[in-house]
Amino acid sequence: MFLKVRKMLKPTLRDKRRYVIIKYLCERDEKLDIEDLISTLWKKSYEYGGYSFIANSNLNILKDLYFKDKNIFVVNVKPEYVEDLRFILMNITSIRDKRVLMYVIGVSGTIKSARRKYIEGSED
Repeated sequence: MFLKVRKMLKPTLRDKRRYVIIKYLCERDEKLDIEDLISTLWKKSYEYGGYSFIANSNLNILKDLYFKDKNIFVVNVKPEYVEDLRFILMNITSIRDKRVLMYVIGVSGTIKSARRKYIEGSED
């Protein structure tokens, strides 16, 4: 029996992506669940541009890169939609009746450099 081996796309054919590192501040220094962050970000993205925006931007919240102790999480998006993501984050003012402020710490092309520059290098 022969097994089919899936070939990976060549790097020139893959979609480019950017890793946006986001920090949030919550009133009374509370921590938020990643599920609440995901649902709010998806809801606001849908309000901003609908399903076409979500599909075209390849918006993806990386659960493995959520650092609850530092209030930092990482979102994966196409390069041309980084500014749209900043606008969406600016419009998020509350999550589960808690006032929230979200801002972008930095944008990186690889997860490795994002960790080194913005997550491990941040002083909290």
